[in-house]
Amino acid sequence: MKTPSPAVICIAAALLLSAGLLLYSSYGEAIASAWWFWPALLGVFCFFIGVLAVFAGIGGGVLFVPLAGAFFPFHLDFIRGTGLLIALAGA
Repeated sequence: MKTPSPAVICIAAALLLSAGLLLYSSYGEAIASAWWFWPALLGVFCFFIGVLAVFAGIGGGVLFVPLAGAFFPFHLDFIRGTGLLIALAGA
């Protein structure tokens, strides 16, 4: 089985994140106030970060903390703590 190139994975991740942000901006509070919206988007985001980190040869925490801090409404301390747990899991 041929593995996709990192460029294809980056484009797919960017499209997925853009779709989530577009959905958030289109429907506003109706979707964003649902309890499942941000955890579901974060789960899909983390899956793509995990795939991309393997191809890039770096730890997932290196990509997770800046990207999640920029695009998700969670407190930065929780994101940094999760990044440490990701680094521990990959060590």
